[in-house]
Amino acid sequence: MLLDESLVEKTKSGNKQAFEELVRRYRDPVYFTIMHITKDPQDIDDIFQEIFLAAFRSINRYDPNRVRFRTWLFSIVKDRIDSYRRPKVQLILMEEFLNEMNVSRRQGIGDSFAAAGTEQALQSAILSFSEEQRLCITLKIIGGLSYEEIAKIASIPVETVKSRISSARKNLTKRILYPLGRDASCSVIK
Repeated sequence: MLLDESLVEKTKSGNKQAFEELVRRYRDPVYFTIMHITKDPQDIDDIFQEIFLAAFRSINRYDPNRVRFRTWLFSIVKDRIDSYRRPKVQLILMEEFLNEMNVSRRQGIGDSFAAAGTEQALQSAILSFSEEQRLCITLKIIGGLSYEEIAKIASIPVETVKSRISSARKNLTKRILYPLGRDASCSVIK
């Protein structure tokens, strides 16, 4: 499998199949990020198309010596979402969230979530986050970005990213895991 940077270089040379491969690699993380930050579901497809169109149009300005392709692309994602001025999180899919929380199925947490109707609790908890927390945790969970990459995209210090994600973690633990009788030792979003 070619590295992203190799595909970018091929795209810069006019190889459209190379760009199509980049789209295939990033369509799901980009789509889910848009879905979880944008309030209006009708905007998702428009934003998605605008992101990849903007990436294609500006690919010649991408400098692999300054930033990874993933970080550059998610900067475009943030800019496009901001341009719609609707940075609200939708419900994160329960399965994705549980996977990211690194909660073992052997602990029975999945059954507890379903039994307790915590899908609504999860949605309520996430919607209670500040816009800044929602952006950071969504880029971490859905985008799979590092703290450093999130800091570049959000134009904030790395310590601020860590703080926002930590606050979100504590909020989720308090609002979702404690009511299910789980203790604080449960591993949450690394």
